[in-house]
Amino acid sequence: RHPPHDYTLYDVLHVSPNATAADIVRSYRRLCRRHHPDKQQPRRGGGTKDDDPTSGLPQIREAYDILKNDAARLAYHRYGLWSTAQAL
Repeated sequence: RHPPHDYTLYDVLHVSPNATAADIVRSYRRLCRRHHPDKQQPRRGGGTKDDDPTSGLPQIREAYDILKNDAARLAYHRYGLWSTAQAL
């Protein structure tokens, strides 16, 4: 039996639902380094906002904030994203 959601926060951090806290922290730090604005090379020819590698940072931070907290992670795993606002 699966929880009533699709594990999107786990997908954002590129970890499995049974990942350890250390795995979550490691993945969060790796993704932050990859998407950090100071680490990006200037783009030639402009580009669009959709091409912006930093556009994923808010989702990465939100996923980490929920999954790093054991109570919020349990609520998310059981009931989905809506219930985490009550757990925090």
